[in-house]
Amino acid sequence: MAVAEQTPAPAVAEPVTTVELRHARMLIDGTWVDSMSGKLLSVENPAKRCPIAEVPRGDTADVNGGVEAAARAFPAWSRVAPRDRGRVLLRIAEALETRAEELARTIALETGNALWTQARPEARLTADIFRYFGGLAGELKGETIPLGEHMLSYTRREPIGVVGAIIPWNAPVLLGAENRAGPMRRQHDRAQGRRGCAARCPIDG
Repeated sequence: MAVAEQTPAPAVAEPVTTVELRHARMLIDGTWVDSMSGKLLSVENPAKRCPIAEVPRGDTADVNGGVEAAARAFPAWSRVAPRDRGRVLLRIAEALETRAEELARTIALETGNALWTQARPEARLTADIFRYFGGLAGELKGETIPLGEHMLSYTRREPIGVVGAIIPWNAPVLLGAENRAGPMRRQHDRAQGRRGCAARCPIDG
């Protein structure tokens, strides 16, 4: 009886997708810098489980450096008229719209969100947030409240100081825009010597 000899099929190599490893930096005092410790944090593509970027692992020293830089910039920024702050935010919105597709693909690569249904809408909405607060900046007005027949109480809106915000991981670009655009255009009420801060700081978990 003849027996047919079987030869195993050659193995098919899986295509290898390479992603250029990006090295990001932190923006502190107008300069892109690494962490003071030099430590890095690896960012993975959750679909491929492969590293796509390295970012600085900031710690207390880096936070303090950012706060000190913001405090130095505050006196000059606080004297900028609200309508001019609004123009700055509108320029940011235009820059984001110009690079919306690049931003969306970065979001999808880092978070695993679907490009069409999640990442692209998030990129567009991020620009919309800056545009909204940019248009709102010139509409800030105080209030005049009658306290009696011959007495009025009025409010003035003045910048109060440096604000810190913690950004959750699940929509970092969108939530980062919300926590930057609002405080950048905002002034705070001062009535009879009292001040208040309306900044919102969402915290993961």
